[in-house]
Amino acid sequence: MQCSVCGKEAVINLPAYHKALCSEHFVQWYYEKTKHFTKKLTRPGDRIALAVSGGKDSIALALFFNEYRKELDVDPFLFHIDLGIPDYSKVARRYVEKLSSELGMELFVYDLKKETGKALVDLRRGSRPPCSACGIIKRYLMNKVPRELGADSLATGHNLDDQVENFFKNWTSQHFDWLAKQKPFLPGEHPKLLPKIKPLFERTEEENMAYVKYNGFELPTFRCPFSHRQRSKWRLIADEIESRNPGFKLSVVKALENFDYPVGVTGLRECSICGEPTSQDVCSFCKIIGKTTQP
Repeated sequence: MQCSVCGKEAVINLPAYHKALCSEHFVQWYYEKTKHFTKKLTRPGDRIALAVSGGKDSIALALFFNEYRKELDVDPFLFHIDLGIPDYSKVARRYVEKLSSELGMELFVYDLKKETGKALVDLRRGSRPPCSACGIIKRYLMNKVPRELGADSLATGHNLDDQVENFFKNWTSQHFDWLAKQKPFLPGEHPKLLPKIKPLFERTEEENMAYVKYNGFELPTFRCPFSHRQRSKWRLIADEIESRNPGFKLSVVKALENFDYPVGVTGLRECSICGEPTSQDVCSFCKIIGKTTQP
């Protein structure tokens, strides 16, 4: 392949956009596309928490905002949750700390074991993986801690492939209110809920990997030991359709951007223990951690 811009050897093919690009022009293209999209999600002066796990998507998010902050006057910082998963969490934390140092970007780490006395592995039930507890813990902390640090919004690295896979799951399960939560901008439904943004909503997993690589950063090889090793059937189905009809996935997420359905969050109150938003008397985080009294 030859680069559609300069004719040099291309490093990535982008069938959905009918072009192939060399490393230099791909990095430029990725940044401009993401910048144009993110302008709809941010305002000049915003303090934005970037949720970084140490994976390729969150690294791409940090690299993008490292450039975006210079051009559009936003104040991003990195937020990482150390879940205390043996081996994995130490490696991920070191990677994020290195990223923070090289980008000169402020980093805040929440150490679950240090703050609560329990690591994620202490919260698993029997031999079952602690994935459900992990999701509750991360959603809670990614709202509470950045808000207390003065963030105006929380940015995550969810990519186009994630969104298409979840679309199939939610649509076939008739969880239309969950589809509404997939939108790239989710406003806070409570004074204590941060708005959530997804700047990489239209960027694929492959594009994020290439953006990290051609920015000169090492692609991480570690992964959570509890993560699924195989792609879901919905990801495989979407990949097959995309191979026959390039641009299919992009058309799905663009439709999601315009999906008009109420989020459906009603009756939120404040947890009687921690004071965070919940639909119950005691929030799921406090139940999982075992908190019974106010701090």
